[in-house]
Amino acid sequence: PFGLGGLGLVLRVEFRRPGLMIGLAARTCRGDLGLHVRQEFPRCVALKARVVEDDEFERGPREVLNYGHTVGHAIEAASLAGLVVAPGQSPASPAAGSGDAALRHGEAVALGLRAAVRVSVKLRLCAPSLDERLGRVLAAVGLAAELDPWLCDPVRGYLAADKKRAGQKLRFVGLSEVGAP
Repeated sequence: PFGLGGLGLVLRVEFRRPGLMIGLAARTCRGDLGLHVRQEFPRCVALKARVVEDDEFERGPREVLNYGHTVGHAIEAASLAGLVVAPGQSPASPAAGSGDAALRHGEAVALGLRAAVRVSVKLRLCAPSLDERLGRVLAAVGLAAELDPWLCDPVRGYLAADKKRAGQKLRFVGLSEVGAP
């Protein structure tokens, strides 16, 4: 029931933790990645619930939960509207609002993780190798790793309407290294 969408959400939490690469790579090689997601998803949901409860008005630690969501939500919205599809897939029916080609929330957030890291690289908060590393992790676990095909006009339109903008500026949670948002 968790699939790639669940994995994307688990990665959102795990990429902020040191040691992700070792554990995730080992589970991928052993073929029990699905077990990892089933075990970790409830822990990630519980962690999110605690953070939200402790910071109800998003003035502190809760902001870190937005890691990957700025661009991820824009990609998800464009995908659900049938305005953008994964390379090699046929478009979803816009009338239906979604379809087989539409990305799940966690899949879109995984792409958003990559966007947030790229912003971090451009701001010189982290080394370019972190973007490459995240791309390898996403590809290794079966998630879309190539962000560029998704950065198109419909996605930019949704970004322009992002509810967490600060005036004319988009807000991102970036990383300086794995485990350091």
